[in-house]
Amino acid sequence: MDLNAVQDVGTDLLENITTYFHKIPGSAIVLRYVRSSYQNDPFRSAIELFLFLFAVRYLLRPSYPVQKHKGFVELTEDEIDDMVNEWQPEPLVAPPTAIEEAELEKRPVIVGMTGPKSRLSTGRTVSNLATLNFYNFVANETLKEKAVQTLRQYGVGPCGPPGFYGTQDVHMKTEADVATHLGAPACIVYAQSFSTISSVIPAFSKRGDIIVADKAVNFAIRKGIQISRSSVRWYEHNDMEDLERVLQRVIKEQRGRPLTRRFIVTEGIFENIGDTVDLPAVIELKLKYKFRLILDETWSYGVLGRSGRGLTEEQHVDATLVDMIVGSLAGPLSAGGGFCAGSEDIVEHQRISSSAYTFSAALPAMLATTASETIQMLQEHPELIGQLRENTKALRAQLDPRSEWVNSTSVEGNPVQILVLKPEVVGSRKLSVHDQEVIMQEVVDEVSRRTNCDVRRTLTMHTVTGQWSADHASEEPARGSWCCSQRPGLAGDTGAQGVRDDWAEPERGREGGHDNSTCHHESRLAAPLTWRAETKRWQFGGGKMADVGRRFPSSLLLSCHCALRRCIPRSFSQLPRQLFSTESSTPHSLSAAFAFLANPDNQLSAHPRCCAARWPYVYDHNNTLHELELTCPGHAAHQQHHEKRDIVVVTATAAPVIVGLSIVYSPYNNDGSCKTAGEVKSDFEKIEGYSGVRIYGTDCGQVANVIAAAKPKSMSIFAGIYDISDIASEVSLLAQGFSGGWEGVTAVSIGNELVNSGKASVSQVVAAVNIARPLLRAAGFKGDVVTVDTFNTVIANPELCEASDFAAVNAHPFFDPTATAQNAGPWAKKTLADVKAACGGKKTVITEVGWPSAGNANGAAIPSEQNQKDAIASIKSTFSKDVTVFSAFNDLWKTNSAATFNTEQWWGIYGQSTQ
Repeated sequence: MDLNAVQDVGTDLLENITTYFHKIPGSAIVLRYVRSSYQNDPFRSAIELFLFLFAVRYLLRPSYPVQKHKGFVELTEDEIDDMVNEWQPEPLVAPPTAIEEAELEKRPVIVGMTGPKSRLSTGRTVSNLATLNFYNFVANETLKEKAVQTLRQYGVGPCGPPGFYGTQDVHMKTEADVATHLGAPACIVYAQSFSTISSVIPAFSKRGDIIVADKAVNFAIRKGIQISRSSVRWYEHNDMEDLERVLQRVIKEQRGRPLTRRFIVTEGIFENIGDTVDLPAVIELKLKYKFRLILDETWSYGVLGRSGRGLTEEQHVDATLVDMIVGSLAGPLSAGGGFCAGSEDIVEHQRISSSAYTFSAALPAMLATTASETIQMLQEHPELIGQLRENTKALRAQLDPRSEWVNSTSVEGNPVQILVLKPEVVGSRKLSVHDQEVIMQEVVDEVSRRTNCDVRRTLTMHTVTGQWSADHASEEPARGSWCCSQRPGLAGDTGAQGVRDDWAEPERGREGGHDNSTCHHESRLAAPLTWRAETKRWQFGGGKMADVGRRFPSSLLLSCHCALRRCIPRSFSQLPRQLFSTESSTPHSLSAAFAFLANPDNQLSAHPRCCAARWPYVYDHNNTLHELELTCPGHAAHQQHHEKRDIVVVTATAAPVIVGLSIVYSPYNNDGSCKTAGEVKSDFEKIEGYSGVRIYGTDCGQVANVIAAAKPKSMSIFAGIYDISDIASEVSLLAQGFSGGWEGVTAVSIGNELVNSGKASVSQVVAAVNIARPLLRAAGFKGDVVTVDTFNTVIANPELCEASDFAAVNAHPFFDPTATAQNAGPWAKKTLADVKAACGGKKTVITEVGWPSAGNANGAAIPSEQNQKDAIASIKSTFSKDVTVFSAFNDLWKTNSAATFNTEQWWGIYGQSTQ
C-alpha cells in the first residue's frame, strides 16, 4: 500500500469518526470548546488531551498486574477453599498462664453491696482489704440520697460528649469544687479515670516533643506516652540526681535545634511501688531547666494531706507550681471519672484537643455530684483522714518489719500497702519471678483461708519497657497489696507466716508480739480451741472437753508461735517436715522441741519470756495417743516456775498419722490389669508399720482406691503424676480422685525417673513441675510439688532440685556393686547427704529404697529374701522419716531386664500379692 492509499484510508477513518462524533448529543459544544481553547492556548489543549488519555488508561487497567511471575503456582478453586478453611487467625492476646488461670478460678465474687465487710458468693463474710473504699463512703446514707435525687433530675447519663450536649451544670460545679480544693486556677473533668492521664499527655505532647519520665510510672501514663509519639527519656525511679543528668543531656542535645515542648511526667504515689515522689526537688529541677511538669495524683488525691488535697498539701508545695495535676474521682471519693487541674489555658486547650474529653460521653451526673459531696465531707471532717492514717499505721505495723519474708515498699501514709518478698529471701532461695508470684498468690490464699479477710495480688510492670514482670525476673518482684478499709488485725502476717512455713523450716523460740489465747484451726470445723484457766485444759468450741488418750486427729495440731503470741493450725500430715526433729529411733516414741505460748491466760505484753518447750508424746501400736503434755516456763513477780498442762485432743474427721517411713504401692495385677477397690483394700490389710504410701499415677482409679484403703490405717499419701504430656488433664484426674479433700496428702510428684530413663529432658520436667504447681494450688492442694529421679541424675542436674519444693530421689543400694544388704541403711544415709549437698542444703527425701529378693547378683550386692530382710532392717534402724521403702508387693506385671540384673519383679517386702 502506497502513501496515497494510506492517506485515503486515514481520511475516510477520520470522516467516519467525525460523523459518529457529531451524532453524539453535546458534541458541538465540545468541538466549539476545543477550537476556542486551541486558538487561545494550544499548549493547554495538549495537556488536557494527555490527562484525558491517562484517565482512560487508569480506569481501564486492572488493579494489580495479572502476569505470572517466576514460581507462580495457580491453585484450583478446591485448593483455595481448603486453604481458607485451614487458616486460623492469631489470637488478639496471649493465652493466660497457668498461674493466671488459677488466680481467676479463685477470684472472689462479692454478693450485694461492697464495704469493709463483704459477703462472698461462697457464703463467707470477709473483711474487704482489696478495696479503695477507705472512708466507706459507699455506705454513706447522705451520699446515697444525693445520688438518687440527681438520678431523678438528670437521668442516668448525658449520652453525649461534653463539647456537644453532654455538659451539665453539675459538671461545671464539680470542676469548680476540685479546682478550689486543690488551689488551682481551673479544672476539667473526664468521664473515665484511666483515660484521663493517657489523654492529657498526647493533648500537649506531640511527635518531636520530649518527655522525661520516671521508670516506675503506671500503665496509663505509659499508654499516654506511647500515643503521643514523643521522644521519651527515662530516669531511675525517684533518683533526682539521675533526673538532673537526663535533663542536662536533653538540653545539650537540643541546643541549636528548633524549640520543642518538654515535659517531666511522674506520679504522686507510685501505683506499682507505693512510695511518693520528692515533689519540691522535681519542681526545682523543672524551673531550673524550663520543663513543664505533669503530676499524676490518681493514688494520692483524697488520701495524702491534712484535707486530702494530695501530695502538694502533704509536701507543702503550691499547686500552681505544677503545670498539670491529674487525679481520679473514683477510689477514695467513691465517685467516678478523673480530672486535670491547671491554668485556664491548659484546661481550655483540652476541651478541643483531648480525645477522651472530645469523643467520650460525659460523666454521669450522679457521679459528679457524689464527687462534689465527698470532697466537701473531707474538708468538713478532717477526722476521717486522721482515722485512715491510724488504720494505715496499724496495718503497716502488722506487716513490716514484723514479717521475716515480706516487706512493704509503700510509704507510711499510703493506705495501699504493697508487699514484696525481701531480697535476701529471694536470693537465698534462688526464687524466680514465677516462684515469687506463686508465693504471693499463696499468701493471698492463706489469708483467705485462715482469716476472714480478702486481699489481692497485684500485677506490676517492668520499669523500662512496660512489659509484665513475669518477663523480667531480675527487675520486678511479684507483689501483693493490702488496703485499709478498716482497722486491720493480723491478716497479712498470718498469710505470710502460713506460706513461709510451707516454703521453709519455721524458726523456734522467737519472742514479742501480742497474746491471744484462742486458736482457730481448720475453718471447716467452725469452732475454736480456748484455754480454760479454771480447768487448765483447752476446750473445743462450746462443747465438752475430750480426754488425753483419744485418737489424735490428722486435721488438727496446735502449734503456738511466740513471735506473734498466737496459735496457728497445722495439718498433722505435714508435721515431720515442719515442726519435728526426731530424737528417738523408735517410730512410736518421739520427742521434739518447738515454740509454745506459755500461760495464755496471763497478760504478758510487757514481759516477754522465753517460749522454748518440749513436747513428749507416745503412741502405741494401735495409733492411740497415750501421753501428751506441755511444760512451759511461766512467771510470777519475775520468778520462774514450770507448769504442766494437759492438752485436749479433739476427735476430727480423719484418723491419726504416724511419723515414720512410707512404702510404695502399685495397683496392678500380675497380668498388668487394674486391681479393684476390694483387692487394693485386701493388699493394705497386709501392710503394717508404715505411716504413708506412695503411688505413681492416676490410672486404674488408684487414687480413690488407695485413699479408701489408706485412710483407715492413718496413712498419708505421696501422690504422683506419671504422664507429663498433658499436665492439666492429669491434675484434673488427681483432683477428682481427692474430691473429698487433700487431707493427708503430703506431696505430689511430677514424673518418676523421666530424665534417667531418657523419656524427657531436664527442661521438659522442670517446665512440667512449674505448670503443675499452680494448677494443683488452684485445685486446693497446699502441699509440696516435686519431681523424682535417681540420686545420680539429680546430683548431675541441680535444676531438678530447684524446681522441686524438696529434693526427691530414688536411691537403691543394690545397684552399687560394693554395697551389701547389711549396710543398706548407712549407704542410703550417705547418698542422702550427697544429694543434699548438691542441692545446696535443700531438704532431701528418699522416695525409693529397697532390696530385691531374687535376680542376678551385682558384685557384693546379692538378691535374696534374707538379704532383703536385712536391708530393710538396716534402713529402718537408720531412718525414722523422710524415706519411702520400695515396694509393698512383687511386681510380676513388669518385665525383667539384664540391665537391672533381672530384679524388676522382685522388690516386694510382703512378697506376692494374692491377686
